[in-house]
Amino acid sequence: ELVRYSLIRARFCELLGKESRSSADEASELFLLGLFSLLDAILDTPMEQLMAKMPLSDALKETLVEKQGPLTVFLSAVLAYETGQPAECLHALQQIGVNPEGVYDLYLAAIKFASIID
Repeated sequence: ELVRYSLIRARFCELLGKESRSSADEASELFLLGLFSLLDAILDTPMEQLMAKMPLSDALKETLVEKQGPLTVFLSAVLAYETGQPAECLHALQQIGVNPEGVYDLYLAAIKFASIID
């Protein structure tokens, strides 16, 4: 189940990046951000230890380990959406320039993406 949630987060982060008009490289990084966001829970290992061994960008590692950096707002939007925190989600969406009206459809697309891989 954690792997499925990781895939949903990966696609949702990527789609949010595309909606915010991020570069193609950043959209790829956002996919990885969502994918690895639950890696510590999946492997039952602290995120800091995992990231020390991974050849990922500093921005990605900073977000996953320290919850800081330029990509953090995307993960914040995803987490707020997942946990039903509309005020926090709207704030994050505003920061990345994504219209909240289309977010439900983006999340459904992410769920469909993850279900195809199952």
